Amino acid sequence: MREDQLERSLRASVPYVSTVGVLDQVARKRHARTRTRRAGVAVVAAMLLAVTVALAVVATNGGDGASTHVAASPDTLHARVVHGAVAAITPDSGTSRTANPVALDPDQGYVRGPLFVTGTTLSFAAYDRDGSSFRFPPSRIVRVNSVTAHEEGRVDLKAEVLAVADGEGARWALTRNPAPANGLPDAFLKRITADGEVTSVLLPPGSDPAGRIVVGQGAVWIPLRDAVLRYDAATARFTTRYALSCCEAARSVAAVADPVVATDRGDLVALQGDGAISGISAGTQGASTITAVTSTPSAGLLRLTQNPADGGRFSVGSERLPARFVATGLSSAGARTWVEGTVDGQPAVVLLDEQGVTRGAVVLDGAHDVSFAWVSHDTVIATADGRLVRIDVSRDS
Repeated sequence: MREDQLERSLRASVPYVSTVGVLDQVARKRHARTRTRRAGVAVVAAMLLAVTVALAVVATNGGDGASTHVAASPDTLHARVVHGAVAAITPDSGTSRTANPVALDPDQGYVRGPLFVTGTTLSFAAYDRDGSSFRFPPSRIVRVNSVTAHEEGRVDLKAEVLAVADGEGARWALTRNPAPANGLPDAFLKRITADGEVTSVLLPPGSDPAGRIVVGQGAVWIPLRDAVLRYDAATARFTTRYALSCCEAARSVAAVADPVVATDRGDLVALQGDGAISGISAGTQGASTITAVTSTPSAGLLRLTQNPADGGRFSVGSERLPARFVATGLSSAGARTWVEGTVDGQPAVVLLDEQGVTRGAVVLDGAHDVSFAWVSHDTVIATADGRLVRIDVSRDS
């Protein structure tokens, strides 16, 4: 067979394959692969966004209000209750107890400190919820029975509540407006009478509160980072500014007698009625510095001290608190004294009995926006993640 005949025979035996629609099929396959990749990327992005939102701590200020966001925590909080005076509080210390939510009727929104105890009455601040956080205005100070949680009173306000106190025939609150774009926000002292009437007094410009207000000796005392302000308790009028060292991160006042005392540069100063300031013998030992003071119902003075020579360990009077505990505040009500602080960054409180001996401690691992109040022999109440919770600190539970 000749070559030209062989070629024609081979060509005739090859099947015909049409190219019509080939490009369309390739395009459809490419589009399907692209869509699959994009779906995978979207899923991963959504997961990353969810994790980011859950872990973020963001604070924003709006034009007509303020919103503060904190990381959300699980619905059930667990406390570690440590009994007795221990040398140190470690991550393994204590017995796990459920921090039981306190049912408030009516619901008070987002609940947070400061907590203030007077007899069986517990006062706290509350705000409207903003997701897992809170927003103001409005704000309110709520008073409940510490045993039943039944509401005993409420005062509606507009600003953030910094401190609450009772005394000299009235209730008192220190509040602060949302932060402006520049400078310090305005702060106010509020006098609240038994019938709920509120008298609001603007603090001097540049006032930067740095501690709890104290009522006593016919006056209201407001600690600032660089001073202490005195207001007449009968009229809520400003009377005296005691200029102190600048700039203290925290300052406390104790109105146990005349003169009133305040912390200043790790020591105590006396605030005289005529506006004078004088140093006094603080009664500390060695290199210890005074970080806070408070008064007891028997008109005694309690000192919270820190000793750098003892590894920075804190003490109340002569009672050494557990190692690893970093104290931030000192409170007393009745025969109970408690010291708020942290252990390895976790919110904690140390409890001292009427003899000034450490009875135990409570640690709230993973909780945020926490404040404590020791309301009865076997009960600590705390604000945590916008809720009020009750913690049993008895040995038998």
